[in-house]
Amino acid sequence: MIELAEDNRVEILLDLSDQELLVLFKMAHEKDMTFNDFVEHVLKEYLEQIEYDNILNELDGSSVDAMVPRPWPYPS
Repeated sequence: MIELAEDNRVEILLDLSDQELLVLFKMAHEKDMTFNDFVEHVLKEYLEQIEYDNILNELDGSSVDAMVPRPWPYPS
């Protein structure tokens, strides 16, 4: 479910395993950020990268979906 907040942020429910949460909690701690701030930061960076990749792909036409695949920023 996605809900628009008063400040134009959206609320996104994430279905993460305990192991995934632990990794993300540690990464947020290492950056001295709250978990919510960390997730917001990561999602903003990811969306900006997708936008940048789309611009590059429009210029060179190298991708069918106009998106360069990028892994989620935590180890597998």
